[in-house]
Amino acid sequence: MKHLITWVILTMSLYLLSVFSVHAEESLTTLKEIQEEIDRVSRNGGGTVTLPAETIVLSESIRLKSNVHLKGQGVGKTVLTMNPVQVDGSLNPNKILLADRISNVEVSDITFDGAKESRKELINSGFSHTMSFAYVDGLSIHDVEVVDSVDASIALWYVSNGTIKNNVIRDSGSNGILGMQETHDIEVRNNTIDHTDNQNGIFFMYQGDSTYNILIEGNTVRNVADYAIEVGHTTHKPGDAPHRNITVRNNTIVNAFCTGIGFRTVSNGVIEGNTITNYAEHNDYGCNAVFVEGRVSLNSEVDIKNNTMTQTYPKVTEQRFPYQQAVYVTGMRDMDITGNTIQDSWNDSIYVLASFFEGRTPDFPDGRRLYKDIRITGNTILNSEKSGVHFDSYPSSGNAVSNNTILRSGGDAVLVEGDAQRVTVSDNILTEETPEPGENLWTKPTSFNPLPRYFPPTNRQIFDAGMYEVSFRAKSASSAALNLYVQDRRKLNENIRLTSDWKNYAFSFNSEDPDELLFWDKDISADIQIEGIFLKKIGGEEPVELPEEVVEAVERLKQLAASKEEEAVQVSNILIQIIDLLD
Repeated sequence: MKHLITWVILTMSLYLLSVFSVHAEESLTTLKEIQEEIDRVSRNGGGTVTLPAETIVLSESIRLKSNVHLKGQGVGKTVLTMNPVQVDGSLNPNKILLADRISNVEVSDITFDGAKESRKELINSGFSHTMSFAYVDGLSIHDVEVVDSVDASIALWYVSNGTIKNNVIRDSGSNGILGMQETHDIEVRNNTIDHTDNQNGIFFMYQGDSTYNILIEGNTVRNVADYAIEVGHTTHKPGDAPHRNITVRNNTIVNAFCTGIGFRTVSNGVIEGNTITNYAEHNDYGCNAVFVEGRVSLNSEVDIKNNTMTQTYPKVTEQRFPYQQAVYVTGMRDMDITGNTIQDSWNDSIYVLASFFEGRTPDFPDGRRLYKDIRITGNTILNSEKSGVHFDSYPSSGNAVSNNTILRSGGDAVLVEGDAQRVTVSDNILTEETPEPGENLWTKPTSFNPLPRYFPPTNRQIFDAGMYEVSFRAKSASSAALNLYVQDRRKLNENIRLTSDWKNYAFSFNSEDPDELLFWDKDISADIQIEGIFLKKIGGEEPVELPEEVVEAVERLKQLAASKEEEAVQVSNILIQIIDLLD
């Protein structure tokens, strides 16, 4: 009986394997074989179709079916690519993977190669996406690589309940990930998108219907042609539902040619915890680190919080438009911009305005995208080329700028045009408190251009015993070595390789005896420049030197304690009482 049960279980297992996955001995190397297996597995209730570890060249699209997991042997092992030429000799426009009106599908562990270099005429054409999913409910794409797509790498239409995670997309001809037409309840997490020839890294757009319940989290997006992450588009009409419940959180964005993160016609959204470095190299309208626009309607409740935005692109001179702001807000109400760190904006760091547009809408009857109830609180804003925070003169109410630190702005720290009562400005830190430098104990020249060679008296300073700090800035066109030391080199001996740019330096040291501080051009380069030498004492008051008799008495008390502890304690207590009486 036991053997019979074992035989039944084994037989059922073999049957299930034949239904729900590819037989291990089968080799699916042609489009016909792959498609037949997908069709069979889906027809029998679903399962996994496993592709071999080899490169498979397709002539037409693989059509995914419901309840099928298309799985490879791993990125770089299983490679699907498209033959660039069709049988009739024409250019092949087909997608690699196509899914239409199906449910519960999964794709993993495959490299998709879009053969972009062999299909250049199709780049950004709009119909040759590498993977295309339409009217799909239940989608998982994970652990895949997509390279050299001619169009979008992953495209979604009317897709719901999906996850796109842990994928790598490189050198896409158009958008890395594209979602359209009421795509909803989608998570895009922990993907890397590196370089698009055209358009965006991640783009959820409007095409007749709006997207909603979208999470874009933990992705790295680099070197994109337009927006790194964009939700919305320019095609909304008055009365259309906005994109809603959109969260863009904890993404890393580097080198967005236009915009880091853009919301166009979004209500109920959050842009949180993202790091944006370099944005708006192209500085047309909407090119910012963060761009939030109510396009044709007054949108609401979008928070921008705890992001870091840094501009390090080299400035391009004689641009037709002004350099773009870090944060740009127009056509919005009921927003909190809080906890962000913004550095080195080429223009205002935060700009709130009623921008102009052609035409009139019920929400914007005068052709201006009005705003109200914009609260800017708790941000750190440094080195703005113009203002730290700027409100234009359009009549509005409920706006506030409070508890921000805004330092080193090229213009006003807070600029409110027109009626200043429209914006409540309070409790901001607008100036830096510079501590008193104290006496400069460096009595020789504080600048050298260049630093003299060898050891002239101007390079050296004698000082008394104590704790000191020396600070200065220096540079060298030849990257020479600057040696900074005191005669007792155990206390201070710094060998500094300088750069061609000015840099600040500070060193502290302690000397128990009078000593001498020296600057020396170690390479004898004759091109070391030094400015602002400042020598000061630190660490509070100097220790008091005890009289010799007191030192001897303490030593005798230590010897007494070593042999007669109780007597030493009694003597110590008597001395403490005497000291208290003297005080």
